[in-house]
Amino acid sequence: MNKLIFWHNLMALKKNGQGEINRKVLDSIVSVDDRAGAGSLFTTYFAKMATENGAPREVVIKLLSPNAIRRIKDSFKTLYLALGQIEKTSKNKQTLRNVKKTKEILRMTYLWCLKDVRDQAFDKEDIQFRGQAEKFNEQLGYNAVLVPEVLHNSQRLKVEERAKGIKLTKFLASPEYDASQKEEVQKIIANFYRYQMDNPISEKTFAGVPTRSQMDGEYLLHSDPHQGNFLVSFDAENRPQVSVIDRNLYIRLSEAEMRVFRQLREGQTASFLRNYVAVLAKRNKKGLLERAGVYTKLLSALPKIIASKGDKLESIIAIQDKLSTSGVKIPYWYELMIRNVQLLNQV
Repeated sequence: MNKLIFWHNLMALKKNGQGEINRKVLDSIVSVDDRAGAGSLFTTYFAKMATENGAPREVVIKLLSPNAIRRIKDSFKTLYLALGQIEKTSKNKQTLRNVKKTKEILRMTYLWCLKDVRDQAFDKEDIQFRGQAEKFNEQLGYNAVLVPEVLHNSQRLKVEERAKGIKLTKFLASPEYDASQKEEVQKIIANFYRYQMDNPISEKTFAGVPTRSQMDGEYLLHSDPHQGNFLVSFDAENRPQVSVIDRNLYIRLSEAEMRVFRQLREGQTASFLRNYVAVLAKRNKKGLLERAGVYTKLLSALPKIIASKGDKLESIIAIQDKLSTSGVKIPYWYELMIRNVQLLNQV
C-alpha cells in the first residue's frame, strides 16, 4: 500500500509538476523497489531508471510529502501555542525555564526543516562538497570517500544514484568485520570532517572569478554527519570506502567563525567560549549580551568547566542553553557545529 501511495504521488507530480525536467525524470523510472526511509518531510524509495543505452540504473528517489511545508508550520504553531499556555498557567520557575528552552529548540528545528525543504544553494554546494571529497581522496591515494551523483534536484523531487554498502551502524555492530577495519572506517570519517574544517572551498569548484569571501576563505561542511548517513563498502583491493548519503543541507562558515570551532575541536575550552561569545555578540543587538549577563555567567562558569574531568562539550552545550533562555539569538548552524564537533571527538 505504501508503495502504491508513493507511486500515485509520483504520477501526480508528473501531471502537475514543476516543468519538463520532472516529467523527463519520471518517464525514465523503470521500477520502484523497496522503501529506503520515511520521515515527516520526505519519503524515500530505491528504484531503477532507464539510461540512454537501455541498461537500468539503480537510484534513490526522495519525494517531498504533500503539504509538507504547511504541515511543518501547523505542527510548530500547535506546539508553540501549547507551550504558551503552560507559560500562562505555571508559576514554577524551573518549568518556565524549560518551556523557554524548548521554544528555542523548536525555533531551531523549525528553521532547519524549512531550510531543508527550500535550500536553493544545494546544487552548487553539493558540487563543491564533491570537490572536497576528491581532494581528500587524492591525499589518501584512493577513493575512500564517495559522494553519490545527484541526477535531479527540485523542491518536490530528488533523485540520486544508489550508493553501495551497508549502514555504518550495522557495520560497526556486525561480527563479520574485525576491530581494525571498524577503526579504519571511523578514522576516514573523522579525518574527512577535519579536512572540511581545515580546508576552505577550492577556487576550482567555482565557475568564473572567485568572490571576496571565497578568497578570504569560506568553509563548507556536511551538516548531519551521524552514523545513519554513511554507507560502508570495500573496493577491489579490500580498502574501506565510505559513501556520504542524505546530504540535504550544508553549513557554510567564514574563516573567523571556523577558527573558533577549531578551538572547540582541539579542546581549547576557555579560548573557544570567549571567542564564541564574541562571535555571538556580532550577531545580536548591540549590548544584548551585556544586559543578559552573558559575560558574568561565562566568567563564573569557566573555572568549573576547565577543572572538570567529564565531557566539557556537555558543559558548553548547557551554557549555550542558558544563553538561549537569556534571549541571545544563536544561529542553528552554530548549534549544529557544536553537536558535530562532539560527534567528531567521540569518534
